[in-house]
Amino acid sequence: MTNSEEKVSESGDDNKKSTKNEEGMVEKVDEVNENIDGEDAPVEEEDPEAKAAAEQRKKDDETKPVFYIGLFVLGMSLLGVLDLTVLLGPNQCQMTYMYEWPEYINISMGKEIESAYPMYGLYAYGEGALLEQIKENTFTGIPVLYIPGNGGSYKQVRSLASVALRKALEDSDYSVHFDYFSVDLNEEQSAIYGGVLKQQAEFTRAAVDKILSLYPQDKNHPKSVVLISHSMGGMVAKSLFLDPNFKSSSVEVMINLATPSIPVMVIDADTRDFYAEVNTYWEISRPEHINLVSLGGGSRDLQVRGGLTTDQYADINIATTESSSVWVSADHRCIVWCKQLVLSINRALFDMVTGKKSAKQITADREVRAKILHYHLVHRSGGKSYKNGKLHTKPVKFNASSTEWIMFDYMRQNRITKTKHNTKVENFVIPIESSSINSIAIDAVRMENDNWLYGCKAVQISGDRTTCTEFVNLSAKSKIMPSKGKRKLFQENLRQLKREESISHLVVSLDKEVSNAIVYVDLYSVKQRSINATIPTWTWFFKWQTVLERIKPDLIFYNIRNIYIIWMLLMDDNSLVFTTS
Repeated sequence: MTNSEEKVSESGDDNKKSTKNEEGMVEKVDEVNENIDGEDAPVEEEDPEAKAAAEQRKKDDETKPVFYIGLFVLGMSLLGVLDLTVLLGPNQCQMTYMYEWPEYINISMGKEIESAYPMYGLYAYGEGALLEQIKENTFTGIPVLYIPGNGGSYKQVRSLASVALRKALEDSDYSVHFDYFSVDLNEEQSAIYGGVLKQQAEFTRAAVDKILSLYPQDKNHPKSVVLISHSMGGMVAKSLFLDPNFKSSSVEVMINLATPSIPVMVIDADTRDFYAEVNTYWEISRPEHINLVSLGGGSRDLQVRGGLTTDQYADINIATTESSSVWVSADHRCIVWCKQLVLSINRALFDMVTGKKSAKQITADREVRAKILHYHLVHRSGGKSYKNGKLHTKPVKFNASSTEWIMFDYMRQNRITKTKHNTKVENFVIPIESSSINSIAIDAVRMENDNWLYGCKAVQISGDRTTCTEFVNLSAKSKIMPSKGKRKLFQENLRQLKREESISHLVVSLDKEVSNAIVYVDLYSVKQRSINATIPTWTWFFKWQTVLERIKPDLIFYNIRNIYIIWMLLMDDNSLVFTTS
């Protein structure tokens, strides 16, 4: 055996080996632990109880994440059930009814279209005696096309069409009326699979052209179709203009109900690409002649939440909860039959017929249409009709012998009560000269007058009698409020009002016929009525938080401020209005 070879010594101990180092010396390595005296270290036996405890701790550590995640999911589920069953509240939308049995008459689209889209169809709505002329394809009104959304039926047009039919019979004996059509899109799930959206749009373009061709081509024939769309149908309506062959002037008014302007969920590339194409077109080439309205259902719509219905290309974005004369939340399907909303939409459409009754079309003036839609859906200050913008006309001079002028003092809160008809018009004059007061709120309960509030530009004082000799009508600045009767609210910054209108007094005018009316007048400083509210954190949401223990009599306004909710109040000048009656 040479020096370069490794020598292994076997001395009965298999755990010891001898190796040569670099200098050729043999080095022994002992793989067994030895103590200082060269004796083997004793091996301690593991305590069974300690071993069991360690294993249990390991199992507990593995179980804790699963337990806490399950507890969190259960808690969120219970909150969801609580929200749906208790916090959401009852459905306050009233049901619409038809007076006669409804029928949906199929309109032939021609062989080419019907062979290309055999699953789709176009229908006209009719009731009772009017069905005969519809079956003969005789149409004499103004066309409206309803486009259903995800899984929606063409029969959802019933509520809008039936209410419009009844209004036409009552208001003009059917001389001015709307013909309601609806496209059948086979109740396709267009929100889940976007591959059907383009073909739905292609068929709807053909339906618009077909509808206009049904009318006699004389000088009074309709030149445009009103589009009312639900859910994904609103996106189909907006996509009609992507086809360069589509005549954009054939649509002037679009009203979208619960339409998501961005996808609720993107499951496929078709949905993503469709939204991208539509939004890109409207951003670059928005049709300027179109009035576009986007209405959301509010908290009850669990499918398309409020933020998704905000359309940056719409002239009006509003939720049903804040829409004039609606004031209720509507769930995703209920929004198409909610009576309060259906009435507002149809009133707006009828008010757009501003020309002669023989002219079977809405006004071509975009600004007039915008004012009518704003009046009925956003800020309604008077009756159910816009009256061609003449609702709040300049008032005639009050007859001195039949008018009683009543001067208010500088009290900050006043109450006007009229319990019976009077022989004279009562005008209550409110001075607004105090420098410490910068705002006013007037709550008029059971106020039947559309013209009831004026500003004095010039007054005549004779002894203790103050008479307004020149005034401006401020009734249009008031807004109807939720109530069973007629109730109006006027709220303005006095300094701004004086600067814009050059007035020194306000006049609340009560006609002879007004009775059982109560008017609360609240002059105040916003700073003195501002309250910083402490909002509980989400972990203590179930705990009541008292903001005001008691409101003083006749106070109307309080400004509730908190950094967590200030963004919710920006639309109302960072203020909330509380009314008492």
